[in-house]
Amino acid sequence: MKQNPQHPAPPDAAKRKALSPVVCYPVDTLPKPDMALLEQARQDMTHLKTVIITPRDTACFTVPAGHFCRIVSIDGPQVGDLNLWLPA
Repeated sequence: MKQNPQHPAPPDAAKRKALSPVVCYPVDTLPKPDMALLEQARQDMTHLKTVIITPRDTACFTVPAGHFCRIVSIDGPQVGDLNLWLPA
C-alpha cells in the first residue's frame, strides 16, 4: 500500500537516499520465516483498518489473535519504537 507523503522532503533528501543503509544487527542470524505459510494465510485476508502515525507522535491499537499487522514507513526511513503487550 503506497501512501502519499504528508510532509515535504528535507532539502538533503537526495543525499540521504544515496547513502547505503546501516544494518545494526546481523540479519543472517535471524530465523528464516515460512513464507509459503504466510502467503497461504494472506490469501483470504481483508484489510480492516489503517492507522497513520505522524512523525514524533504515538498511537495504540489492538491486533486480535490470528490477525496480521503490517508496519510501513510512508515518509521514508524512520526510527520507531514498537511495544507489544500480550493479554495475561
